[in-house]
Amino acid sequence: MYKACPYCYGIHCKGEVCPKKPQEKRYGKKEANYIVKFRNSKAWQTKREQIRRRDGYMCRLCAAGYNNQPVRYEPSISVHHIESLSVAFEKRLDDDNLICLCQYHHDQAETGKIDKKLLKKLANLPLFSHPV
Repeated sequence: MYKACPYCYGIHCKGEVCPKKPQEKRYGKKEANYIVKFRNSKAWQTKREQIRRRDGYMCRLCAAGYNNQPVRYEPSISVHHIESLSVAFEKRLDDDNLICLCQYHHDQAETGKIDKKLLKKLANLPLFSHPV
């Protein structure tokens, strides 16, 4: 039996995993504990607010006109770790590793559809520079 794939828009045998399916983050118990502990820390709460203020409470990709999309206000802005906590925990509070993104761009960055070099470049530029 076959089914249509929502990731590659092809057809696969039922039960077959598409190689384009985004990988879930799976933390071990030890990793999950220190990441959860960090996300609940006062240091993270303070740094997250500082990055939101730095980025003007807007998605940096939307503000830069990424993919020629019009600038729009998104009320749900999150702070994204460019190098993930599970890979580079030592960079967890570095300003150049943090950037504000809307949910749409955050999902794309998490799945690797947006280049980390671009995100790092935007994180290090003043808010209304347009490098893209």
